[in-house]
Amino acid sequence: MVDVIPARGWDARQVLSLSAAAELRQSHPVAEAVRRHAQAQGVEVPRPEAGLEEVVLGRGVCAQVNGRRVCVGSARWMQQQGVDVTDAGAALVRSVPREVSTLWVTVDGALAGCIRYVETLRPESAGVVHALKENGRRRIVLLSGDAPARVAEVGSRLGVDEAIAELLPEDKATHVRALRRQGRIVAMVGDGINDAPALALADVGISLRGATDVALETADVVLLRGSLEDLLLAFDAGRDTLARVHRGLGLVLVPNAVAMVLAALGWLPPVAAAVVNNGSTVVAGFAALAPLFRQAREARREDANTH
Repeated sequence: MVDVIPARGWDARQVLSLSAAAELRQSHPVAEAVRRHAQAQGVEVPRPEAGLEEVVLGRGVCAQVNGRRVCVGSARWMQQQGVDVTDAGAALVRSVPREVSTLWVTVDGALAGCIRYVETLRPESAGVVHALKENGRRRIVLLSGDAPARVAEVGSRLGVDEAIAELLPEDKATHVRALRRQGRIVAMVGDGINDAPALALADVGISLRGATDVALETADVVLLRGSLEDLLLAFDAGRDTLARVHRGLGLVLVPNAVAMVLAALGWLPPVAAAVVNNGSTVVAGFAALAPLFRQAREARREDANTH
């Protein structure tokens, strides 16, 4: 949902036009939503002047549009630029609900209005969070740059252990770093530019198809179907892989350790020790390839059934 609330003396379509123009070259989902809303409303979007854009990750964007400096971003960023939005209610034609996320719009340093939006949750999100927490081994933390009221609502609906709001990209990275220093193994899931620093610092960075290029390049794992349900498959695959690694090490180390002791005591001739060494390696290799053999058999069986 996207809604435009102009300040007094401004028209909503004018604010939307300038905002969409400032966001014209941005790939963030919210920027795309603003542009789609402008298109749906039939609002003409002028092109910003090239080379004069200023993008601050996690804060907002400024652009030169029709000779005017248009900035679209968070309340914190606007306050850093000297625009006080805490008392902006009187300047708007109607109030802004606390439970929605808000982008503030300024033109030449003066408040022009705001854009409110609600990012819809993925339908599978709550189920995935519940499944990840089911065995009690995982703690789920929601890191967001949105307003506290909205983040608290989303955290409650998803059932996460902790929800932290109003975070900049470096703040998310700081939280990930702190968790790792506590000895925790951190898997970070994110799809935006603002998530890239945290994705890079996590033990495992996970992104999804359709994410920004920076997130995809930074992540260690990409869920190609674009569904969070595949996150459960990724965890299962990782757990199965680690179990096979441990099994393979056991198949190699245990026989070789026994063979070394027997050989040192003179109870095992060198040829037999070599057979144990090479044989354990071959067995471990076949054990690791067992899933591929199983898949090949199942594929042949399905082909036979279809014909």
